[in-house]
Amino acid sequence: MVSLLKSVGFFTAKKGRPRRFLNPAKGFPSRLKSIFAPFVASRLKFFSRHQNDSLYGESAVRDLCWYNPSAMSLAQFIYTEVLKPRPLRVLTNAILLRIIPRVTKVGPARLFLDPEDPVLSGAVALRVYEPSELYFFQKHCRADMTLVDIGANVGLYTALAMHSLNADGRIVAVEPRPQSFGFLERNIAENRRADGPRVDALHMAAAAEPGARLLFQNPENKADNRLYANSGQNWEGIEVQSGPLDAQLESLGIQQVNFVKADVQGYEQMALRGLRGTLRRSERVILMTEFWPKGLRDAGGDAPSYLQELTDVGFKLYELKETPRGKLVPLEDWGKLIGNLKGRKYANIIGLKGIEIKQVGRKDNQVYTAQYNPSS
Repeated sequence: MVSLLKSVGFFTAKKGRPRRFLNPAKGFPSRLKSIFAPFVASRLKFFSRHQNDSLYGESAVRDLCWYNPSAMSLAQFIYTEVLKPRPLRVLTNAILLRIIPRVTKVGPARLFLDPEDPVLSGAVALRVYEPSELYFFQKHCRADMTLVDIGANVGLYTALAMHSLNADGRIVAVEPRPQSFGFLERNIAENRRADGPRVDALHMAAAAEPGARLLFQNPENKADNRLYANSGQNWEGIEVQSGPLDAQLESLGIQQVNFVKADVQGYEQMALRGLRGTLRRSERVILMTEFWPKGLRDAGGDAPSYLQELTDVGFKLYELKETPRGKLVPLEDWGKLIGNLKGRKYANIIGLKGIEIKQVGRKDNQVYTAQYNPSS
């Protein structure tokens, strides 16, 4: 292994010490590309959709990863397909942990990263994290909205909203993992503005019922924490407090919300059941939720019933496409979507309530924007 690392320049030839040789802005060394490129090429045939650009620039993905990623998000594709063999994953995690900067800029936000997290922090540092979701979020979370960030992790979405919302806006960020919550608080302090929104950080898990629960932590991916046991995985569980967000928002004087982002590894259905009262009261609200059928089942829920519960509180549902970036497609055939999402595959669902959306697409750069107004 040391010989392999030396061959790609990870160790200095004389002293055998790791060195910080990777610059995220410049991509990987050619020798490292030559090792990983065959694995990328061998797996591309399994995927059909292509993601040609990112929030950080159209050439960023090509420069960093030598191909146009597909069906899954880039980070998930690399981590679950390209690096499926454990020796490759261990090697790559070791490299990523050496290059993660202490702090980085994402748009207007300044973000402290978790130096022990090679996956989310690595993807953010390499400018390839959730490009379509971030594009949509920055377009539509703005002005005097009230945002609820469920599964805030280190606070990327919260930090971005702190720059797009004004002093009449509100943000409630929810994160149960203690280490991630520490970074969340730090990033809130770093991005606070005198004319910005009020931000409240809740150290808890969103759930349908109150009580203490075990949070199972993925030892390799610090953003992959689950409120249910993961079959076949021996993950450490820590006790965290959980409860309905309806009660938490009421204690903060919030009766209605305008944007809800939910990404909690399959626990979205249970989390939003605890927010159902607020969602029913809210007249104009956008929901952006991860939709992972297997995760929903493992968490005790069900993919069709989750979609039904969202429509019952007034949402019209769309699928957020990876490309063209920001494009919404009406979700009409639930069975087909669920059938296409086997195993670890997931989609991103957008729910619109009290909002009509008109998409404007440009063929040149394949970027979609949305203009929306209250429905009558």
